[in-house]
Amino acid sequence: MSNTGVNTEEAWAKEAMDKEASELSTLYVNVISFLKDNGQDFMSKQTWKGGLTKENIVKNASKFKKGRDHRLPSMPATVPDEAVKQVLKSYYKILDKDLDEAILHHMKSMGAENAIGDLLERYLASNLEPKGWTWCSGSCVKAVDFIKKTEKGWRALQVKNRDNSENSSSSAIREGTSLNIDKWHRSFSRTGGTNWEDFPDLSTKGEISEKGFQDFINDYLKK
Repeated sequence: MSNTGVNTEEAWAKEAMDKEASELSTLYVNVISFLKDNGQDFMSKQTWKGGLTKENIVKNASKFKKGRDHRLPSMPATVPDEAVKQVLKSYYKILDKDLDEAILHHMKSMGAENAIGDLLERYLASNLEPKGWTWCSGSCVKAVDFIKKTEKGWRALQVKNRDNSENSSSSAIREGTSLNIDKWHRSFSRTGGTNWEDFPDLSTKGEISEKGFQDFINDYLKK
């Protein structure tokens, strides 16, 4: 493939992804086009040091693909704090013989909670990509999870599992760029309710839901 012309970066992206997984080539090209059009705001220094060079585009093609590899919940790698046992014993009245099991269930719960965000993005991708969106897998785009090119320009979507889970850097990106970034969260931390009816893409109405997400989790983890 020639690397000359106005779409040099897109050509590099297609060539790189054709070697990784050709079915993802169009999607990866979309990511590179988005980054090319929207400057440095969405490129982390660690991932795109030096900009959209051929070397970076080739390197991040692998990262984009690996972000879609099947992934299962994992236990936290940190060693449980022994003081937690004392709190469980003294305040919550957990018996000595049950402390280790309580800690184990807590760690499993933490692992499950850490996996929800990734599972949510995968569920949304399965519904949004047939509608022209691209999941920015592998964290190739900073502070944005989905992008879509429309007649009016780019749309960008930032997805969070809960309304209290956004970090300050993501908020700063959204407020510091001229591109309008839609923000959506799945659930409300204080009530436990869900927010599917307010998803920014109205074409998904009736197609994505909490039941659909729960069914997706069940099917995905059984694979």
